Order: sequence, then structure tokens, then C-alpha cells
Amino acid sequence: MSDEVLKIRYIPHISQYADPAKFHKILGELDEKKPDCPHNVDAAETLAKPPERRGWQQIYVQASEQWNG
Repeated sequence: MSDEVLKIRYIPHISQYADPAKFHKILGELDEKKPDCPHNVDAAETLAKPPERRGWQQIYVQASEQWNG
């Protein structure tokens, strides 16, 4: 077994409108930029949806972009 520490995250639900492959790709990108940001999962889900389905959840994207932790 390697000494690499695995980061496991529980994701309870993603919207039926979010593309799962796009969600995981975006989440990986957000985690690379800001690994400890608590808004990454919600922001990734929002960005994986078509623009017309994002609505008020766009605030998660803005929160992720502005987070300095």
C-alpha cells in the first residue's frame, strides 16, 4: 500500500440536470485551485447544469471564486 493519502468526499446527491462526467471534471479543477473551499461541490454541480437551470445557485460559483481559505 502506498503512503498516498486519499481524499474521500461524500456527495449525497447531484441534480438530474447536472451532467455527472462534467460535474466530476469541474470538481477536480476546483479542488486543484482551492482544495479546502467548502463551496466546490455546490459550484461544480451548478456549473455542470445547463445555464437555464442554474438560477439562484449561481451564488455557489461566485462563493467558490471569492473564497480565500
